[in-house]
Amino acid sequence: MKCEVFFIPPEKQEFKTVPQYLQDIPDSCRIITTSIGMYEFLESLGKNVKKFSDIVPEAGPKWNEVYQMSKSIHDKSKQAFQNLTFNDIQIFEGFEYKILMRLTVFMRVQKILEDNTDTIFIFDSRFTRSYYMILKIAKQLGYVINDKIGMINNNNIEYYEENSNKSEYKEKRSFLHRQKNILSSSHGNNLSFNKLKTYYRFTSRMFSFLVRTMFYKFLVTFKGESIQILLKKIDNKIMNINSNYFAACAFFVSAIREDLYLRPLYPIIEKFKKENIAHCLITSDISTGLVLSKTGIPFINFFDEFNFLVKEIKNSKKGKEVATEINQIISSNHSILGLNDFRDDIINYAYRSIAIIIICEHIIKKMNLKSIVVAPTSEIFEYVVIEIAKKYKIPSFSIIPGMADTNPFFINWFKTDKICVYGDHALEQLTKVGYDEKRICVTGNPKYDFLKNMDSKKSKLMLEQDLKIDSTKKLVVIGMSRWHEKDENWMSDLIKFCNINNFEIVIKIHPLYKTVSKYSENKIKTISDNCKDEKFFVIHDIELPKLLSAADVMITDYSSMGLEAVFLGKPLISINLLKENWEEYTSRVEKYGASIYVENYKMLEKILLEILKENKHIDELKKGREKVIEKYNFGNDGKAAERIFNILMNPV
Repeated sequence: MKCEVFFIPPEKQEFKTVPQYLQDIPDSCRIITTSIGMYEFLESLGKNVKKFSDIVPEAGPKWNEVYQMSKSIHDKSKQAFQNLTFNDIQIFEGFEYKILMRLTVFMRVQKILEDNTDTIFIFDSRFTRSYYMILKIAKQLGYVINDKIGMINNNNIEYYEENSNKSEYKEKRSFLHRQKNILSSSHGNNLSFNKLKTYYRFTSRMFSFLVRTMFYKFLVTFKGESIQILLKKIDNKIMNINSNYFAACAFFVSAIREDLYLRPLYPIIEKFKKENIAHCLITSDISTGLVLSKTGIPFINFFDEFNFLVKEIKNSKKGKEVATEINQIISSNHSILGLNDFRDDIINYAYRSIAIIIICEHIIKKMNLKSIVVAPTSEIFEYVVIEIAKKYKIPSFSIIPGMADTNPFFINWFKTDKICVYGDHALEQLTKVGYDEKRICVTGNPKYDFLKNMDSKKSKLMLEQDLKIDSTKKLVVIGMSRWHEKDENWMSDLIKFCNINNFEIVIKIHPLYKTVSKYSENKIKTISDNCKDEKFFVIHDIELPKLLSAADVMITDYSSMGLEAVFLGKPLISINLLKENWEEYTSRVEKYGASIYVENYKMLEKILLEILKENKHIDELKKGREKVIEKYNFGNDGKAAERIFNILMNPV
């Protein structure tokens, strides 16, 4: 048995060729990759290739085993670092969830390698030296390894040993890759005015950062006391936004996904503004700043100061003392699996945690806060802020993003005092995994508050302007969570059916496929080829609520788009032609009677005609929607932000 590990640039998602070595791999050796692009290309060559996520999915018995294995190692690591503190705050708390999640990668690898099969791993994630742990796990299981990790660059492979300085090159690209991710996820791969404008903002922001860094270095050299200089700059930023340091509530966030983490905050912030109550939105992340800059919401971004301070700490006496202490802890606990492999990560995470403590404690001490809101992104920034809030006895709150489930990793995710959730479903799921019911506030989801004010007729007229649909015709919207096998076939048939019956039809492609992949492009091309003479629309970028508000019927699988359609009072059809097992998906609504479930295409056509031409199923779907609303968006009355605002102003 042999095991090898390769990395490809995270930004490279499509392949026209790969190194000959990979092409020559025999079918007896399986290739397991996290890259969709690499998977699709190797599959086209007929290789024995699997997706990493398909071998050990993030649900089910194997995933629970992975969690238990990871948690056992994690708890020992946490115990080892319990006395590593700065300003009476445990440093490890800021990044302990990152360590836990990183461990899951290696425990999944261990479960895969237990099959005793020749295996090659190809990762497109951020590279760190910790990945050499895979080779050690493989060796312990009896695999033959070469002690090197290969870096794939076009048609070449460069091999690096664990102690080679060259192995750091991949780590240095991680920051820029993260920024590219947010730009791509916001605008896709195609050029547009908005995308060019965002890239310009990003480039300008990075140039500004470099200039400011040089300026800070000059000030430190000239005046000394770098920390005091930086904190003074932050004071000025806050005073420029708020005129003073007072705020009843502060929001701390560093998030790439606007829809999950930022949009729920907007109506709450608007409520503070409407009530003329001082508040503050704070980030340390350039990507978050780019998103917020488009909203017009005032915010404070100490990205420059934070990154400069991290470098200062690294080179300072205190930084060297922290690194020495971490090395001593690791040496004293060498029996803990992976701890030595995470050494570089832990030291870097510690520097970042200390920088956040210095800046955020300075801010929080000066404010007379009644509460703080922290986005549950599992990033170091948010977790460290929670620890500071605990130190100063300030109640902390977060709003659950997406759907809650009983995945064991939910147990460690939320650290705030209280968690605001969308409905009874989230309450049930969180209490199942061990959260105290007293910590959970059922409020509804504020990001859906504006739905109550949407006018379907106006939405359809706006869609007529945007897409040139006929607003006088019935509109069918398809929105799937992902592409399923042969989706292109039934969608093509449905397009023809809609044209015959004088219906408009729009296919909304999941955001996953905005930056990738050939697989999605091929599906869309097949539909286009099949329906050359038909009228239809395939779209990636559109305001989803506007599209759903304009729809007369929505077709989905188990996508959360179905929930939004329910909140808007739209007839919903859940289609499962492959008869897949949907039990693990928490956003299913057909079991409540809020959608009509079909496993047969002809039945889909029949139901559509009954809804759109005969006005059938309306009453029973309405009753089902009432059940779903209580479960998934408490009240559905546009007052979730108001309820959360009242909690923040009067925390118990």
